[in-house]
Amino acid sequence: MCGLDQGIGQHDDIIYNHSIAFCNKCRQQRSCFQTLDTEFTKLTQHIIGTNKEATKKVLGKGCVVVSRGNLSEARAEGVCQFKDVDDLLQAIRASSYVPGWSGKASSIMFRGQPAFDGAFSQYIPCPPGVTFCIKVSGLPVWDTGRAISSLAGGELLPTLNLLGSTVSNILGAQPLQSLQRAVNEDLVGTMGLQTWFKVFATIQRPGLFDIYPGKFGRSPLTQTQWALYMLTPPPKEVILQMYQAGQDDARTWAKQMGWPKA
Repeated sequence: MCGLDQGIGQHDDIIYNHSIAFCNKCRQQRSCFQTLDTEFTKLTQHIIGTNKEATKKVLGKGCVVVSRGNLSEARAEGVCQFKDVDDLLQAIRASSYVPGWSGKASSIMFRGQPAFDGAFSQYIPCPPGVTFCIKVSGLPVWDTGRAISSLAGGELLPTLNLLGSTVSNILGAQPLQSLQRAVNEDLVGTMGLQTWFKVFATIQRPGLFDIYPGKFGRSPLTQTQWALYMLTPPPKEVILQMYQAGQDDARTWAKQMGWPKA
């Protein structure tokens, strides 16, 4: 969604009229496991379509990062120039392709070479030549105190329920067959789970991001819940909670920076 929200359309429209519907659809389809690329491509086509002005609107203010190579030795490549609408769509698609989850393959072709999600090679995609980059993370930094207080504050049961529903949603109606298929297809190798853990460990470093959930106040969700909602799309009410919390964090940060009208 972030790849689409670069001045191409109205921010609230993307959130309310597209993100929520997209999440609801994926909740009904095993979290779009191995179909995410297909569904996301449909969404970008629907929002951007054949809008010939799209490339002009993102020029100078919109960049994406794709990963080249393989998961163990991924190289970051920033893409800030787009030939046409199709090239823009493919760039957004490649920068959002999660190996093994978006599809069975470990990558897709972009400009004649394999490419996948830029998060695996450049955790903070600040474009070259930018003098001031606001670094935002969609995941909270681990806070032991917050984790302990969440257990004592009655949040343990909802978190366990979410964990159970997440696993059940991903495995589907035939969990044993799903697990066997994952073994046969070497899904662990394709998804590069070790690389995932490395990325998560890296983004937990204090001071790395300017804005993240819970930095300026108590997050409406526990840290575990935030992580689980990466695997199963949240319902509408939770999306709106996340959206509101993000707006509040952004305003607090802007006030601290002395931005006018913040």
